[in-house]
Amino acid sequence: TYWTNPQFKIRLDEPDDDHEGSLNEPCCTVLVGLMQKNRRRQKKMGEALLSIGYSLYQVWFLENTTDIHLNRDFFARNQPVARSGNYINLREVSSRMKLPRGEYLIVPSTFEPYKNAEFCLRVFSEKQAKT
Repeated sequence: TYWTNPQFKIRLDEPDDDHEGSLNEPCCTVLVGLMQKNRRRQKKMGEALLSIGYSLYQVWFLENTTDIHLNRDFFARNQPVARSGNYINLREVSSRMKLPRGEYLIVPSTFEPYKNAEFCLRVFSEKQAKT
């Protein structure tokens, strides 16, 4: 069921200013945060926080495409290039990563399948990112 989760595309075109002198390819710094919404209210009703996380996939073939939702085959054949870490039952999970220029798909999810929740996904970058 993983492929049925929401999918958000971002495009990183401009590398960070401080990439000079690096032996590697110029990279873009990105901070991604995934926060559960309305869980405090539900906690009062006896429901705990869900275990949440997200993964980023590089999607070079979606250039100039805005309406996308990749299917099960894509996720069966591709590994994430970055992720939030272990799924954990916190209100928010976030991580900072350096990624090569390109297009990426962010897929937030709960650890257990069929668990629905409202969420807020935030993406911060040193340079402008397109969504």
